[in-house]
Formats: sequence, C-alpha cells, structure tokens
Amino acid sequence: MIPELGHFALLLALTLSLGLAMFPALGVRFQSPVLMRTGFSLAFGVFSFLLVSFLLAEIFGFFRFLCLYISSLVSKLIIDKLSSLLTFLCTPIMS
Repeated sequence: MIPELGHFALLLALTLSLGLAMFPALGVRFQSPVLMRTGFSLAFGVFSFLLVSFLLAEIFGFFRFLCLYISSLVSKLIIDKLSSLLTFLCTPIMS
C-alpha cells in the first residue's frame, strides 16, 4: 500500500505542476493578480507532494530490507536449532 500512496502523491504533484505552468502564465496574459499569485501555493504543493513521495519510497525500501533481513535471520536460526536438535537426537542412534 505504501508504493501506491507514493505514486498517488506523484500524480498529485504532476497535476499541480501542470497548474503551475498554466495559471501564472494565464494571469500575466490576462492581467489577473489572483492567477499570478497562485504560483507560490502551487509550487509549495508540488514540493510537498514530491517530498511525501520520496519519504514513502524510503520507508518502503527500509521496511522491505528490514523484513528480508529478519526473515533470513529467523530462517538461519531455525535451521541451526533444527540441525543441533537432529544431531542431539540422532547421536545415540548412530553410536
């Protein structure tokens, strides 16, 4: 679910950047101060959503690595315990 949220944040940033390209330019063309002032808000929105997307990607990568690391440690621990248990159980039979 985390990667999907990151992709959604990127789509919102793309939409805002398209608005950032259009609205201030239309404000200059039609001499509208309201449209000219939208540039700062849209730029802040693009920055915010790009930051959220980057942080979600970092969180996803960290937790994925953490889960892989823990699962490899647990599987090694289980294999070591089972092999020592089997060695302990089979030693009287072999001798």
